[in-house]
Parts: sequence; structure tokens; C-alpha cells
Amino acid sequence: MTKFFAGKTLAVRLRMSSMATGLGILASVAGGLSLQTQARAQDNQSRTLITNVDVDTTQRLMFIHGRQFSTTTGAAPVVRVAEIGLTVKTYGSSTVVVELPPAFLQPGSYLLTLSTGPNLDQNDAFDVTIGTTGPKGDTGAQGPQGPKGDTGPQGFKGDTGAQGPQGLQGPKGDTGAQGPQGVQGIQGLKGDTGAQGPAGTPRSFSCRYPTGATVNSYSYPGSYVGCLPGEFLTGGACTVPSGSQTIGAEGTITTVSGSVVYACVLAGPSSTTAKVRAEGICCKMY
Repeated sequence: MTKFFAGKTLAVRLRMSSMATGLGILASVAGGLSLQTQARAQDNQSRTLITNVDVDTTQRLMFIHGRQFSTTTGAAPVVRVAEIGLTVKTYGSSTVVVELPPAFLQPGSYLLTLSTGPNLDQNDAFDVTIGTTGPKGDTGAQGPQGPKGDTGPQGFKGDTGAQGPQGLQGPKGDTGAQGPQGVQGIQGLKGDTGAQGPAGTPRSFSCRYPTGATVNSYSYPGSYVGCLPGEFLTGGACTVPSGSQTIGAEGTITTVSGSVVYACVLAGPSSTTAKVRAEGICCKMY
């Protein structure tokens, strides 16, 4: 998959090596698993999975998409590139946005890991390649052309009937018998399918992060934020800017007055001073 941002190209390919070799944190756990156990873990729909990654080099942001990115504590997932921890800007169950240091904007390939907990199915890895162009796939060899079938013999032409006398039109002569049809030649072998042509030019992709009002609310919609026309909501995050540390927050995608929004409410012990603020992720294609 190749995407273009600000005159640069992002090429992303799925990491095919084992999860255990890509994540040092899992070396002691994965060592005791059989191949059959690992296969069952990969088929588990509740495991953390990275499906695709986008990079905006202008804003120095990486957008990680997938599923099961939420942690049991509500804290942000741990994201590393080349074993270096990155700052998580916003996060949700299907989208995580991190800030990229300038060193990772240089052309090259980097290992991305995302962790929501210590278990094997709470971790995933992805190979990200940033450069001027993505890698070109191999071109398949063209198969040989099949032999041409033999041409059947030509049929015999029937005799023409006798011409009538001048004046009254004579009877129409008999139609000669049609000659036998020639035998159809043997069909040649089908050649191999040629290589697929290059993909069309991809579209540009950008996101912004609007914020909602800061409110003291334990019931939805609480604090919420929506997107502008032409944008689509990909997720969001909840922030508690004030109040006790024992007061948490939870958020969800819902509708308010027919519009899709990301809404947040307070969670935990009741408090009249704690407040929550919703932060959305609004993206659009060009």
C-alpha cells in the first residue's frame, strides 16, 4: 500500500516474521507456546491488531489504525518505533496518533510495535517504510503462446440448376448438397496471465483534532465534539484537566441531534469539581 503526503511517499508492508521475534517484552512468554497455540491467538478477534498506518510528514504525525487498542486501565497504549518510545497524542479503540521525532522522517524502514498489556494477544508489530518511492513488486513472467489449431478441409460446392428458356421464367434449379463441415482444430493451451498494471494515483489524507467543552458530567452526551461537512470521525480521546486523580473518564462514538460525535463523561467517585473534555479525530480525503 502506498500513500502520498506533502510530496513524499509512504510505503507500508505487513511484517511477516513471528510476533515473538519482534517484541522483546514477549520473549519469555512466547517461548513456551506451540505453533498451534500461536495460530489460535492470531485468529482471536479480541486480540490487538494493526491493520494499516498513515504518516503526515508535514505535521510529524503517525496514524495507527486497527482494533482493540484500548487498555484495561484507560491509559494510552505503549507505542515504539525502532525500540524507541513515542508520545501518544490521542488514542481510541481503533485509532492511535503519535508524534514522530525528526529522525524517523528520514527515508528508511522502521519496526513499529503497539502494546496494550503484557499478554501475547495485547501486542502487535508492523513494518513501516518511509522514502521517496515504495518498493516495486516483481513482474510475473509471460507464458508461451499455445499452438494454432489445424484448419479443417473446405466443403464441396453443389451443382447449379439448368437455366430456363427465354421468356417465361423457368423453374429454379435444385440446390446442390452442402459439403461436409471440416473438423475443428485442437484448441491451443491458455497462456499465463500477464502482470497486473500499476495502481492508480492514491489520494491525500489529513486529520485535525477539535476539542469539546470542559464539563462536569457523569451521563452522556457530556462533553462532545463533531466534525465539519466533508470530514469523517475516526475516533477520539477523553481528558480530565482538573479534579482528583481517582476520577477517570470514558468515551464513545454516538449521535447528538442526528450528528455523529465523540462524547466523554466522568467515571469513578462522584465529584462536583472534576471536569472532562472530549477530543475528536476528524479526517478527510483530497
